[in-house]
Amino acid sequence: AAAGEWSGSTEHTVQAGDNPVTVKLSKTPKSVRNILSSVISQTPYGDAKVTFKLASGKEGKELITNVDIGSNYIIPVTARDSTGRIYVLYSKSGLHFTRFDAEGNEDAGFDTAIIPLLPSAVGIEAMTVDPKTNRIFVVDGDKHVHAVTETGHNTFTRSDSVDLATLPDIETNDILTAVAAYNGELFLTVQRNRSPSLAKPNKLFACTAALSGTTLTLTEKNAAELDELRTSAVMNVPTQCTGLFADASGVYCLLREQRLRGGMLYYMVGVLACYSRDDNTVTYLKKHPKAGTNDEYLPFDSDAFANPVGFIGSDEENIYIADDGVNINKVNENLRVNGN
Repeated sequence: AAAGEWSGSTEHTVQAGDNPVTVKLSKTPKSVRNILSSVISQTPYGDAKVTFKLASGKEGKELITNVDIGSNYIIPVTARDSTGRIYVLYSKSGLHFTRFDAEGNEDAGFDTAIIPLLPSAVGIEAMTVDPKTNRIFVVDGDKHVHAVTETGHNTFTRSDSVDLATLPDIETNDILTAVAAYNGELFLTVQRNRSPSLAKPNKLFACTAALSGTTLTLTEKNAAELDELRTSAVMNVPTQCTGLFADASGVYCLLREQRLRGGMLYYMVGVLACYSRDDNTVTYLKKHPKAGTNDEYLPFDSDAFANPVGFIGSDEENIYIADDGVNINKVNENLRVNGN
């Protein structure tokens, strides 16, 4: 089955005899299949190996297997460009950056062509692709942004880096959590150095990303604070941003908060927020019903965001999100956690 759908239309008045009709199709896919992952092994220390597939009914085309994930490895990052190609940055006996076409066929020369251009000494914290320009952005462990441009098939140039600390509202101890790009703009979220008095530890920045030769210039346009999901001092744990997705309608942000105590998971709550570039406002589109409460223990709610972990696909009308919530029940006054 095809991973992408393309659409086009034209008008023609039927005449007698044969009527050849030409329909122009956009290279931008109308829809693309979701990227799914499944755990294939896990160690007692939390590290696991996962497989990535393209969703297709009961079966899916396997993209990558034995991807390392856990505390000792980077969290795998996926992105798509204007033609639906899939980019995956992941760990598997070292760092890999792989590209697939919209049908899930690997571009065999991409990894070996682009990896030498990426910063290696300090590692990579985040990656995204601008689906309008196909420009690739990577952020290294020193919070420097690099723009990678493809000048020919698997021929790339990398810009000079820009230190995020040069943006006026970035603070020294800010931790970068997610990035997205759309039509020449770069969006990023950071988690602030949190204290009990800081009610909104996450901030979203919107920047223009201009490239002239190898000179990348980031100009901060706006910044917006993101709500903390639970503000009780007893639950003094930070809200996290787990993903950003940008398109013509806005910038979508996934937020989650989890409570662990003594190795036991007490609650998981999540939110989908939308940032408007037009008026610099944040709207909360989907929120866990208990997000604003102070209950220490929350049972699992299958109809609510519990642990949104990433954006996995989109079409003209929908954005698809993976939610890795677990079932938390109280049995004989004890909490029991079942698999998701």
